Amino acid sequence: MKAKPTKSVQPKKSKPPTTPDRLPGKLFDRVASILDEARSSVVRAVNSRMVLAYWLIGREIVQELQKGEKRANFGSALISNLSQRLTLRYG
Repeated sequence: MKAKPTKSVQPKKSKPPTTPDRLPGKLFDRVASILDEARSSVVRAVNSRMVLAYWLIGREIVQELQKGEKRANFGSALISNLSQRLTLRYG
């Protein structure tokens, strides 16, 4: 009985690993654009919310200082006290 000739099996050549500098340019640009847009949207949303928060805080202070009067009495320790307490809580 004749032995069958053996085929030499060579491992498949693998592609070199994709490193950041080998990413396709268009893919990188699209992904970077998505991230940039998301970050920009977050900043705008936070800024809008902070403006509203500051306006509401101002309204609360005015209402407390004026107590229904047309003008506030100055010399009140309310702002100083509020500032101290908020600094202790929020830094």
